[in-house]
Amino acid sequence: MLREHYILFRRLHLIADLTTVICCYFACCLIWDGGLPCAAPADLLFAPELLIPTIIFGIMLSANHRSYEYRFRSLSSSLWGITRTWLSAIILALVVLFLYEPWVPDRAKFLVFALSGMPALSTVRSIVWLALHFYRRSGRSFKNVLIIGTGKLARLTADHILSRPGQGLRILGFLDWEPRRRHWRYRDIPVIGSLPDLPVIGKSQQMDLVVFAVGYKSLGKISGVAQICGRMGLPTIVLTDVLGDSTLRREPGRFFGRPGVCFDPQPRQDWTLAAKSLLDRALAGAALVVLTPFLAMIALAIKWVSPGPVFFKQRRMGLNGRQFTLWKFRTMIVDAEKQQTQLADSNEMSGPVFKMKNDPRITRIGRFLRRTSIDELPQLINVARGDMSLVGPRPPLPEEVRRYDGWERRRLSVRPGLTCLWQIGGRNRIDFEEWMKLDLEYIDNWSLKKDAEILVKTIPAVFRGTGAR
Repeated sequence: MLREHYILFRRLHLIADLTTVICCYFACCLIWDGGLPCAAPADLLFAPELLIPTIIFGIMLSANHRSYEYRFRSLSSSLWGITRTWLSAIILALVVLFLYEPWVPDRAKFLVFALSGMPALSTVRSIVWLALHFYRRSGRSFKNVLIIGTGKLARLTADHILSRPGQGLRILGFLDWEPRRRHWRYRDIPVIGSLPDLPVIGKSQQMDLVVFAVGYKSLGKISGVAQICGRMGLPTIVLTDVLGDSTLRREPGRFFGRPGVCFDPQPRQDWTLAAKSLLDRALAGAALVVLTPFLAMIALAIKWVSPGPVFFKQRRMGLNGRQFTLWKFRTMIVDAEKQQTQLADSNEMSGPVFKMKNDPRITRIGRFLRRTSIDELPQLINVARGDMSLVGPRPPLPEEVRRYDGWERRRLSVRPGLTCLWQIGGRNRIDFEEWMKLDLEYIDNWSLKKDAEILVKTIPAVFRGTGAR
């Protein structure tokens, strides 16, 4: 799509989005008030509850250059983008409206208006996305792509382009680093030259995009070639396999003004993680209030059976290795940690973790508390404070972390939790390496739905005392 066509497309699409918002408001008036108010429809356009959200929404769409980008975005990504923009505009509009004294809000009607905007705008997006998808599949509005490289990454890039005809990309050919593969082809796509031929090819062929799909050993050569593309007015994309097929999340960023790529092992920092944090603290606070009488009874029982403090406090490693004080009900004699070195030969757990089936340091009530996991309940305090989460890898001891292999430390990339896959999968019956792999599986596949499933499965596992000691 030529630049002037793209600018026209953005303007028409913006008008369509704003018209959709206005139609949603008029529809709410018809449904809510049983018809339009006596005022003329033109006067309704200046109603604060419509005018302010519409202006904010329009500014946000115009300011974001990705608002109307469809070629390299999936339908789900496009729908999430417009939904997030609309919700942000509604929140900002509410702040402005509540500061606007003459406005007397009809909260219910405004809520219906805000909620109806999401499916309406998503419908417009879906129609446009599908229309462009089928339009490009027919061979129109395509971009010619030149792939620099002939290795595994270059072939994988070609596979992705060929498998998505709706993106409207057409591969001109491969450009090799050296003049050595004149007759080489991949999926009927030829090598049309080498790097020295780039200026000549740029003059003789119509190109829209140059993709560098090269290994990390060739990164040093990219700078000069990218400058040539810049002088020729060709947009470029650099793909590298610096970390191979790593599962690390990659995002562009800047560090002290310099461009770079961030390789992040943590789950994506979006609204779901914010929701997880809020739910954790709210549920932990509510549970502490409800369980206070029960916790008091447990505290009295511990004090009755064994002299010493009710709680056992210990330094543990949290998010990114930050230490915090973990709370538990005391289940052992007072000097239990000093006696652990004498019992080192009786450790039944592989790796740096100490577990012993018939540990002589455990008190009578402590054995029951451990089997039922009641001793972990004071950690709700840690969850309410933000040191821990309800679901996540169990927080390790600092000395355990010092004995980790490199890959095992990745479990510290998320906030530790009260329960995780280890608790519902057998607990102490699982060896240390499998335990670590379960934690990493949780990190790589995390979702709010997964957390809910683990919490539900934890309850019967606790009552059964599965694998507990």
